[in-house]
Amino acid sequence: MIERKHKYLLEVNRALLFQSHLPIRFWGDCLLTATYVINRMPITLLQYKSPFELLFGKQPKYDHLRVFGYLYYMSITKAGREKLQDRIIPCIFLGYSYGKKGYKAMSLTDKKFYVSRDVVFHEEV
Repeated sequence: MIERKHKYLLEVNRALLFQSHLPIRFWGDCLLTATYVINRMPITLLQYKSPFELLFGKQPKYDHLRVFGYLYYMSITKAGREKLQDRIIPCIFLGYSYGKKGYKAMSLTDKKFYVSRDVVFHEEV
């Protein structure tokens, strides 16, 4: 049973990494995102409930889910920028933050990793 779940997790990980066209070095973030999504999907074996629902006693929300590797723009706070500097920077979505409410991302300009809730996804622009 565990081997089958492990195989399924790696298949989802491979699919996400393949569709995102990101380098293989992002496999760890991709695996965490795959786990996050799988734990929120209803399972037939659990009478169409998700592991999240059984653990926390409430249905998960799906409106915050995004496509792994997708382009989005992160807002920079006033404290983090100069007067005439850009207010947003392009980033790649790398998953959901653990312990914080926000999205994990890598900036395309300076290649640094960030966690932010102040984001605008490309389809929203």
